[in-house]
Amino acid sequence: MDSWFDIGAELTVAVHFREWREAPWLAPVICEGDGPPGRMRSYELIEAPHRTRIEAAVRQWLKNGSLPELDHPAQYCLVLRFAVLGHLLSSLDDVFPAPKKEEIPALYEKFLIDWWRKNGSNYAVGFTCAEYDLNMSP
Repeated sequence: MDSWFDIGAELTVAVHFREWREAPWLAPVICEGDGPPGRMRSYELIEAPHRTRIEAAVRQWLKNGSLPELDHPAQYCLVLRFAVLGHLLSSLDDVFPAPKKEEIPALYEKFLIDWWRKNGSNYAVGFTCAEYDLNMSP
């Protein structure tokens, strides 16, 4: 792979993304107290019970190039993770030089697992939704 675009495209085409229009984080969410905005929290609650299986699926893909079929909503969360990061990594094309080919598997693991744990919910629901939640007035 010669570019960030190619690196991102590999993630994007590894899965078949289909929209889940009834995803709980797409509905208006009211939250109280500390923590992430409502939509992000909603995504985290949906993904949390499946995180171990999703991360095992990522590691399987890194090892042999195949992804297992998971139950819904775990499958959706897995596919969303690949699609979001595919687009994100593709956008780095004009910003950073592409990594060496031998560095790409470690890069995928870093983004698909470590980075996602910290930042995934924001990108999963979309910054616009998170920003909307932050600016809602009672």
